[in-house]
Amino acid sequence: MQKANEDPDVKEAREDLKELREKMEKAMRAEREAVERAAIAADPEVKPLLEKMRKFQEEMRRRMQPDNRRPDGDRPGEPRERDGDRPKVGPRDGDQPRVGPRDGEGDNRRPQPPRPQPPRGEQR
Repeated sequence: MQKANEDPDVKEAREDLKELREKMEKAMRAEREAVERAAIAADPEVKPLLEKMRKFQEEMRRRMQPDNRRPDGDRPGEPRERDGDRPKVGPRDGDQPRVGPRDGEGDNRRPQPPRPQPPRGEQR
């Protein structure tokens, strides 16, 4: 795999991909800013909300960067999970879903109510 990574075609493809990603991020940022400007023009009261959302998104992006990890692998701002803190997952007694046949049926489809019979007329 190391030889494949050193191949000039692979290196060139990665550089192209990096450039395209940067271009895409720039286009997405421009689109987002245009939408925000239009939203503020339509209703100026949304400006504080949009600013709050932008700050939150920037903070989350900063936290997701690989260099912001703690030595133990956790990200800043995330609570550390200990064995005792983990929620108990799984069915409790009596809560297990029914998967097998029901009452002698060959499958587990929901039983259908009997169809009403048309009224019988006088027999001739």
